[in-house]
Amino acid sequence: MTEPRDTILTIAIHDRLGVLARVATVFHRRGVAIRSLTLARTGEPERARLVVHAVLPGPQRERVRAAIDGLVDVLSVEVA
Repeated sequence: MTEPRDTILTIAIHDRLGVLARVATVFHRRGVAIRSLTLARTGEPERARLVVHAVLPGPQRERVRAAIDGLVDVLSVEVA
């Protein structure tokens, strides 16, 4: 297993009730602590950007990204 490293996920979402809870649940189910989280509306109506900082090992990083990307109200996920 690779060493855990700081990971920043930038997630474009629909600005609707419950979306933040569903994204946070992905981390909770995998036992990953969120170090910081920022949520802000974008210039586009009904859309928001969620930036999550967590520490993840390499293989888990891709699984978390895929799980978040599969959520209904998620538009895109970028991992740095």
